[in-house]
Amino acid sequence: MRSPSIATEAPLHERRAATAHGGITRREACASAVLGALGLSPGQAQAQTQTGSELSRRLQARREPSDGIHIELPELADSGHSVPLSLQVQAPEGRRIRQIEVLLPENPQPEVLKLHLPRQPQRQRIATRVRLAASQSAWVVVTLDDGSQRVASAATLVTASACLDDS
Repeated sequence: MRSPSIATEAPLHERRAATAHGGITRREACASAVLGALGLSPGQAQAQTQTGSELSRRLQARREPSDGIHIELPELADSGHSVPLSLQVQAPEGRRIRQIEVLLPENPQPEVLKLHLPRQPQRQRIATRVRLAASQSAWVVVTLDDGSQRVASAATLVTASACLDDS
């Protein structure tokens, strides 16, 4: 498996056509346009890409409290295709929930869910299903109305992977 990159390799017929005409492939042109709009060069974008284990280490190093967050995730999943995940978040007394994020660091796209709650409730319940690329911890980051955060995680063991990234 190759490491992920911003511009995936173009099909052979596109590369031959681009080489014959002395230009770049359509895929490379689109990737350059997106990176240019973001103000990045391909080298900068590659440097900013994090691997799942780096993100896991960063999340584990966080020291925010986990009180008020209850995560239900099965300890063992037969397949990573559709794993039930439910959350119950309770803000401390006098505080409101501004945002809830669910991160799966070992997935190709680690940010699975990001909810901005305009009414800022004191309590929130969420039930969904997620796709897991490998055995990992699901991380929940809750941002309160004063800007403080709460962080909690729950681990699951997947016996068969669901996300394969061949890019």
